[in-house]
Order: sequence, then structure tokens, then C-alpha cells
Amino acid sequence: MDEAEVRSKIDKILDSHRKGQRDIDETVQNLNKICTTIDTALQDRVFNYLFFSVLKQQLSQEPLPKTDERVRDPSIIRVIIRAISQFGPAPRMFPQLFTYLDSENATVSKNWGDDVFPELVIAMYAQPDRLPQGTLNEIKANTVLHSAQLRSNLIVGGPIPSYVSGAANLERAIEDLEFKRFEKTLGHDTSAEVADRQNLGQSSEVREQLEIYLANLDLDPSIGKAMKEARDCLNTYGVFEPKKAADLIRSSIDQMHCGIVSVLVKLSGQPFVGKNSDGARRQYMKEARFITSAEEAFFSAVYGLISQEGSHKLDAPKETILVLERTVSDYLLLLARRLSDRTSAYHRPPTP
Repeated sequence: MDEAEVRSKIDKILDSHRKGQRDIDETVQNLNKICTTIDTALQDRVFNYLFFSVLKQQLSQEPLPKTDERVRDPSIIRVIIRAISQFGPAPRMFPQLFTYLDSENATVSKNWGDDVFPELVIAMYAQPDRLPQGTLNEIKANTVLHSAQLRSNLIVGGPIPSYVSGAANLERAIEDLEFKRFEKTLGHDTSAEVADRQNLGQSSEVREQLEIYLANLDLDPSIGKAMKEARDCLNTYGVFEPKKAADLIRSSIDQMHCGIVSVLVKLSGQPFVGKNSDGARRQYMKEARFITSAEEAFFSAVYGLISQEGSHKLDAPKETILVLERTVSDYLLLLARRLSDRTSAYHRPPTP
């Protein structure tokens, strides 16, 4: 097929979607079938046609009127963006989308709010590996810029609600994607596929072992539950609450140290006479030779950092809390294993 024939077939596919004869997924699949039968050079020209001609025209058009059969008529805009995200030149074209965004034009802004932003959000979650970090940076910067322009312009009736919420959703989706990539760099992937395999993920092995130790040592099970809830905070879609996550992590440490001190008092017969503070409990653990001076200094620093990050918002608090959550999870397991060994040694009969 030459380019004219390909364009003709594409126009027919888009028209069938416009008439409601094919849904968006079927339409995108049909476009993909055409792209797989032509060479790379022709594919580029086809996407240039879709992006620079059809999409540009659609973005400036009033949406089709609603029909009795459908809540909203099919959108060619969504078809094109989804095709680009799945098998088109998304890294090149997605940043260029913003050259079509006229925040002073109510029609264009509404089309962005109703179709472009939602499809870009879908792309972030459905195609997380197709966009390099540089592209994400460009998309996020443009989204913030145009959102500010829209809020300050004089569109009759004020800013388009779907645009404002759509832009916010896209910023959040990009932040979620960046966080998932950060998790992967730490070897701590909690994507849906891995989560199914790892029981929602905190290295499930670490969490399960900790829960076993807590039960065997008769320590407060809320320690493990609080860490799980902190992990859930990190993986929940929406606005991240660093204070809530930090408070949960810190309470796990507090409860763990309380339990350990209680056990050590029973094992050693040395009463705990310090203040009711985590610092005093750490000092007792050091004096009981349960932790070393270097460990006490390190754990105190971690505890202080958690307290600080829970009350002061950083540029990227989620990543900071992730590192702290992971560190504390391993730390709690270390203490539980050490306490188990100490308890076993105490109850072990003397060697004849």
C-alpha cells in the first residue's frame, strides 16, 4: 500500500468509531493492524498524519452533540492518543501535544480536560515503560505551566473544571510512575504483577518473618500492622500523606522497643528506670548489650529523620519515606531475630 491508500483506510477506521460502530479498543487494534503491515518510514508518515493533521483539527472542534443511545459520543482524540501511547512515537509526540493547547480557548481546553488528560493518565499506568524520564519531565512541566495560565486567563465562566482536575490527575499519575521507577531502582518493585506474586510486596518474606517473630515472642502484633499500613500509604493512588506514613513507622519502632525492653527486664532482672521515651529505651538496650553503641547512634539518627520528614514536606517526600520504611522494616526484623536468639539462649539448659 502507498501512503494515500493507508490514509484512506485509517479515515474509514476512524469514521467507524465516530459513528459508534467500533469501540475505542477495537479501533486502536485496527489501526495497529495497519501499522504492522507497513514499513517503518511509512509508519512515521502515518502517525505524522494522525498527529499533525487529524488530531490538531479535532482538538479545536466542538464535541459532537450527545445522542440518546450514548452518554457521550466517541472521541477521535482519545483513539489517536491511545494509539500513540501503545505503538506510536509517544516519547516524541506527547511533549509536542502541548503546542496544541490554547488555554484561552474554551473549546480546546474542554477537549483537553475531557479527552487528552484522561488518555495521558491512562498511558502513564498502562504503558509505564514507554516514556523516558526526560519526556515525563517535559509533560509535567508543560502541565503545570498551562494549568497556571488557565487559572489566570479570562475564559467566560472561569476555568474548565475537567481541565483543572485532568491536569491535576496527570501530575499525580506522573509522580506515581516516577515513584514506581524509584522503587525498581531499589530492587523493591510493587507493581500489580509483582504484588500479586509477592503478597503486596514489602519483600513479603521480610514482613511474614517479622509477623512470625512477633507472635512467637508475644510482642504487640500492631507493630507489623502499622508497617503494612505505612506501605499501603506509599502505594495508594492519590495525595501522599508523609506525616501519616512517618507516624506509622515511628509508632512501630516505639512499640518494638517497648516490647524488647520488657523482655530484657525479665531476662536480666535489671529494671528500666529511664524516662518514658524511645531515646531512654534505646539507651537501656545498649546498656543491656542488646545493641552496640554504633547501632544505637544509627537507630537514633533514623528515628530522628523519620520524625523530621513526617513534619516537613520535602520536594520528594514519598521517596524519602520509602527508603526509611524499607530501612525500618529490615531493622525491626533484625531486632526480632536478635531478641529471639537472646530468649532462646536464656531458656536453653546449661551444657553439662
